Amino acid sequence: AAVVRAEAGRIIASTAPGDRIVIAHPPGPAFVAAFLACLASGRIAAPAAAPLTAASRAAVARLAETTSAALVLSGGDSPPDPAADFTFEIAAPDADAIAYLQFTSGSTQTPRGAVITHRALRANLAAIGDAWGLGPRDRGVFWLPPFHDMGLVGAILAPVAFGAPSTLMHPAAFLQRPVRWLELLSSRRATFS
Repeated sequence: AAVVRAEAGRIIASTAPGDRIVIAHPPGPAFVAAFLACLASGRIAAPAAAPLTAASRAAVARLAETTSAALVLSGGDSPPDPAADFTFEIAAPDADAIAYLQFTSGSTQTPRGAVITHRALRANLAAIGDAWGLGPRDRGVFWLPPFHDMGLVGAILAPVAFGAPSTLMHPAAFLQRPVRWLELLSSRRATFS
């Protein structure tokens, strides 16, 4: 929570509510923190494969989160001190407000974006919760990239929403040796994947 709060403060200092933030971190904790910080701060997350892709350019973003310092893409002052004090309230977003942009992979054509509202995200999470019956006793293991719908909603947001811990394996680790996924399922005693 502290990492997400600090990231949200940095994003708030550089952007305005409703600004689009490209999240092009590789799979891992930095991606998760940046995405959740966007949701908490009223910014529109645009997950993209790292490095920045056509999808991220199409997002017409104000800020791009990458493996290094954030890049301010349009106007504004110099990047703020991420350690600066800040306060903000996490208010329940309007159900019809945009939560994030979901892009197709771009494997067969230029990536296309879909607008995902908070209402649609909540409905998706509710359907996953009903279908999977997730709770704190469950454990997840996933290798899908976080910019993929199932990698984002199923592997990251559903576990957060239902308090079910999830282990995220880098997709390259799975592709190099797929049995790693099965070994991790076993060692983590996963109940969903």
